[in-house]
Amino acid sequence: MISKNLEASLNRVLLIASNFNLKYAKVEHLLLALTKDVDVNYVLSRCNIRADKIINIDSILYGYSSDIKVFLQDNSELTINGVEHNSLFLCLIHRAIIRAHSLGKKKISGVNILVEILSEQNFYIEDYCRGKTRMIPI
Repeated sequence: MISKNLEASLNRVLLIASNFNLKYAKVEHLLLALTKDVDVNYVLSRCNIRADKIINIDSILYGYSSDIKVFLQDNSELTINGVEHNSLFLCLIHRAIIRAHSLGKKKISGVNILVEILSEQNFYIEDYCRGKTRMIPI
């Protein structure tokens, strides 16, 4: 089972990909959406990290949708214009579920997803988070 906050984040991913007129939602979109996840922000704040100071999702999406701020606060279910998740995205979600269940957790949150993203080997998000200058294609 997934938490309501994670459900909202997964819906946010679809909105982000849809606003950029993309067919597939990628892990990069998931990472961007997780910057608004309450659970993720709590954990980051305990590490003295403020996601809104690193990346501002509202400014990135400004101009793509007039109702973006309303949506980002909404936890309702949503399907957007046939946007699908790519295979790495689905694999990360699946591994997060498996890891959480192996630890005895019945519900997963955005924190579990963030752990999987950051533990992914050979993934350029790690370089990006370390401040490398390589561009991340969205």
